[in-house]
Amino acid sequence: MTRTILETAVMLLLGFFVMRSAAGLPPYTRILPDGPPQLTWLTNTPNLLQGQVVSVEGQPFTEALELQTLAKPQNPWDAQIVIPTVAPVHKGDVLLGIFYVRSLKAANAQTEFIFERAGEPYTKSVEFDVQCQAQWQKFYVPFKSVEDYTPGEAHVCFRLGYAPQTLLIGGIELRDYGPNISLSDLPTTPVHYDGEEPNAAWRKEAEARIRQIRMAPITIEVLDSSGKPVPGAQVHIAMLRHAFPFGSAVNAVDLLGNTPDDEQYRQTILKLFNRATIENQLKWQWWVFDRQTGPKAVQWLNDHHISVRGHNLVWPTWRYVPANVAALKDDPKALAQAIDDHIRDELGALKGQCAEWDVVNEPVDNHEVYDALGGLDAVVHWYQLAHEIDPTTRLFINDYNILAAGGTDINHQNRYAEIIQYLLDHHAPLQGIGVQCHFGRNLTPPTRILQILDRFAKFGLPIEVTELDINVSDPQTQARYMRDFLTAAFSHPAVSGIVMWGFWEGAHWIPQAALFSKDWRIRPVGQAWEDMVFHRWWTDEKLTTNAKGICTTRGFLGDYVITVNQNGKVQTMNATLEKPMLQLVIRMP
Repeated sequence: MTRTILETAVMLLLGFFVMRSAAGLPPYTRILPDGPPQLTWLTNTPNLLQGQVVSVEGQPFTEALELQTLAKPQNPWDAQIVIPTVAPVHKGDVLLGIFYVRSLKAANAQTEFIFERAGEPYTKSVEFDVQCQAQWQKFYVPFKSVEDYTPGEAHVCFRLGYAPQTLLIGGIELRDYGPNISLSDLPTTPVHYDGEEPNAAWRKEAEARIRQIRMAPITIEVLDSSGKPVPGAQVHIAMLRHAFPFGSAVNAVDLLGNTPDDEQYRQTILKLFNRATIENQLKWQWWVFDRQTGPKAVQWLNDHHISVRGHNLVWPTWRYVPANVAALKDDPKALAQAIDDHIRDELGALKGQCAEWDVVNEPVDNHEVYDALGGLDAVVHWYQLAHEIDPTTRLFINDYNILAAGGTDINHQNRYAEIIQYLLDHHAPLQGIGVQCHFGRNLTPPTRILQILDRFAKFGLPIEVTELDINVSDPQTQARYMRDFLTAAFSHPAVSGIVMWGFWEGAHWIPQAALFSKDWRIRPVGQAWEDMVFHRWWTDEKLTTNAKGICTTRGFLGDYVITVNQNGKVQTMNATLEKPMLQLVIRMP
């Protein structure tokens, strides 16, 4: 949408001018107020966040905000600065955020740059993680606006609700270049992480673990019709399917639809994944008004030999339960009965059809519901009830910011571990730990991934990556981190599966994180997934039997077809490679 003459006139009257841009770029409009930083931008939380305007030398600005986080709040957005827009922004406009930050008193200070609607539902166009250093750093954040906004309907905010820290922020700008420019035309701040180097020490160790825990020996003995060894036979060992679950969340509506995109969606699932999570259509709020779509999608997946993760039975906050259930917040007995009835209803309807279920989702930050029932003993009961209804499904817990956010959200990790320990101590049949893995720019180093996995592996339960996506703008960095994260996770013996949170831009909550663009072109991050899952960790070998009619190799655990050719005589056999080994005797006709 082009900017109207009236809008331009209004901006001129208000003192906001269209600015000349660098060579090759169109003019831009300043979206934030001019002038020095303001203390009025701080949220009114003096017990959490304090600030002052300070003088700055040696930078293209003379004043900055010094911001001190006094205590870590429950949510990062509980302490932040908020800068309202002063000019209109249109959906599809390409914007460039520019700002400078510097850490004081702590080497690991952090913030997050966000552009969002200034009110419910706080629709976000960009979320940009920032790790601050002791010296000034300049950041460029290009993005597209996802909605239309009149002046003041959107704002820029810097989240500061993290561990106690002090940092400086200055030189804040937001430029709107309009819709007729590509994001790639604008500068961006590159993303790096420890351990990205090709010769990083962790890689060799990870590959050794993968060979040990994800592979096993294969021995093929070829005999003739009289039982004698057949030397020189050609043996083709071809993998068909991983034993390890590599999956994605799927949208049940797209999965069951009849458009060309829906057909491509189904074919891509069949090609790339052996596990799937129903993204939304099994959640309680959806279940109460549509009991058909989710189960039909589960049936389709099972019919095509794709195991299903049920997600989720209880998301224990008033926002994510049906309105009539939230209305029972002051009636614990009725509330408990409503939850029990739901678990019996949905789990009973899908009994035996889901390999796993997230019984509880995000209990660290979302605890209003079980608090209203007296605490975690209510959660213990939900697991016991779920196991009673369907003892065949593996019962998981699921939460975010365990491996993501640079691995720095220690409070969240600690509380998650406390909840898990409480459930186990009180005999909840908890059978798996879910870690979501929504990565932003603060990419967690692989060595830190492994350290956190080691910590949670001490519970003795399988750990599943349940909601993987990588939200960084540079395609090559995104692809590199996909390879490195997959390698680290696949190399850890406690990890039992890796599931992404979507794969197609046309059905993804973070479009730039998808493996495939809207027109189904594979992106570098998608190529990285295919390269690792179907090339590096895939077995396809052609061997020749020795004088004893035997050939040996090692393969990745999974299903195989073995084809033997002896002077034009062909024999084929299907087999499954499991630990400790596969030993197969094939008799030729």
